[in-house]
Amino acid sequence: CRDRCSYCDFYSTKYHEPAVDPYLGFLQMELKRRAAGYEFDTVFFGGGTPTSIGAESLRRFLDWFAANLRLAPGVEWTVEANPGTVTPEKARLLKTAGVTRVSMGAQSFDPGILKAMKRIHSADDLVPDLDLAALVMEPGNGPQSDEPGMHVRFLTNRSADMAMLRAFAGALRVAIESMQYSGGQ
Repeated sequence: CRDRCSYCDFYSTKYHEPAVDPYLGFLQMELKRRAAGYEFDTVFFGGGTPTSIGAESLRRFLDWFAANLRLAPGVEWTVEANPGTVTPEKARLLKTAGVTRVSMGAQSFDPGILKAMKRIHSADDLVPDLDLAALVMEPGNGPQSDEPGMHVRFLTNRSADMAMLRAFAGALRVAIESMQYSGGQ
């Protein structure tokens, strides 16, 4: 992760560019060892923010993944992302790789809440980043036509946040999840 959010209960370390490629190499070894002989109909890249890494590292990993693991036809492939980490290039890479859903951790549109949570993005970043995430999928592109192609997580259930998201969602199928603060570390 680029920074540790105040509400996060997961193990994480702060992003360090020189560690990315060695980490991905170990991840590839582990995937190759454990995935041998399996075909996957569901894939989730998360437990952090895979879109935090540079576009070239992301491309190399996605290429390796597609070449070394068997994905079932119609695979449901979700990638976790946070505002401030998705670029047009990364959105194109995800779409080209076959990603069908982006789980966007937006959290809030309120600048004060975002600052208190130590988020790396501003409220003004949210709509453009949601637009970029929407490039990855098209409505009805998932394994089942009624599935949302984007999943947006909020730590707040403020009505103003939800109204802004619903206004954005308009033509897209977007799943909205309101999360509760658990104290973090």
